[in-house]
Amino acid sequence: MPEDSLAVVDLDRIKPHHCNYECVNYCPPNRAGKPCITLRREADEPERLAGKPEQVRISEEICLGEKCGICVHKCPFDAIKIINLPSELDENPIHRYGENAFKLYGLPAPKSGKVTGILGPNGIGKTTFAELLAGHLVPDDAGIDLDLKVAYNPQYIDLDWAITVKDFLRRNSEDFGTSYWDSEIAEPLKLDQIKEQELDELSGGEHQRVAIAACLSEEADIYLFDEPSAQLDVEQRVLAIRAIRRHSENKKIPALVIDHDIYLIDLIADRLQVFEGVPGEYGNVHQPLSMHEGMNEFLKDIDITFRRDPDTGRPRINKPGSRKDREQKKIGEYYYV
Repeated sequence: MPEDSLAVVDLDRIKPHHCNYECVNYCPPNRAGKPCITLRREADEPERLAGKPEQVRISEEICLGEKCGICVHKCPFDAIKIINLPSELDENPIHRYGENAFKLYGLPAPKSGKVTGILGPNGIGKTTFAELLAGHLVPDDAGIDLDLKVAYNPQYIDLDWAITVKDFLRRNSEDFGTSYWDSEIAEPLKLDQIKEQELDELSGGEHQRVAIAACLSEEADIYLFDEPSAQLDVEQRVLAIRAIRRHSENKKIPALVIDHDIYLIDLIADRLQVFEGVPGEYGNVHQPLSMHEGMNEFLKDIDITFRRDPDTGRPRINKPGSRKDREQKKIGEYYYV
């Protein structure tokens, strides 16, 4: 396969016991006696494939790439894709989930005392990046040095413990209960209202507020938040992001915030990094951009224009095809004028 191509197999779609192995039988290298597409057994697979007795494997060394594509068209379950990568992706990926799986290129770059917003569609590598930076995954590229102390607020939170909020947070920081901690973390996150409750009694939004407080309470080189707006109402989101921003500025420690809430990113971030690519296949993160440049690039890609509400100052999506939408697209300004 050419270096600028990759083969992706959707393991959730593959059904080797419900087809006639069209991909194997019609593959030109297979027919020439070269094992390009093969079936492999569960013993050769990682734990995530347990219970799936056979899976398709495509040899990226033998595959002819996009110029062939026969297996893509022959698969009755649309489970195979041969991807032609953009020319700029000529370096080694930072991480890949094994052969025929998702590839991630590039890493966001934090900046001291600044908040970097991270945007991109689902399945593009944002959470993969977060887990790499937090040390939950090991990068494939040995030249990447991730020797950092990261305070990580993950996308999915498990705090169902029989311990009070105050006792849990006291364990996380020596600053717990100080005037700074009370005014800059506890007060904006409204923790006084729930500090005597046990974690396993809290709602999803309350869990999120406690998790954000725990993250900010750690001594770290970087604060990393993956979907901090999840399960918070509008008012709570604003208060939470203000706490994150103020703490990052006060401590002069960079913060990285991944979120789908563009309004939240608009309020909290000093600059923006945009993930691009094809969901589930490959992702690439651009170098940091100004908020205007980054948002303009992101919104243009999804074909949406924003205006700012004159009364509240909040971003508003222009109705597609409206006069304002057409005017902004004409001058290339998707993010406010």
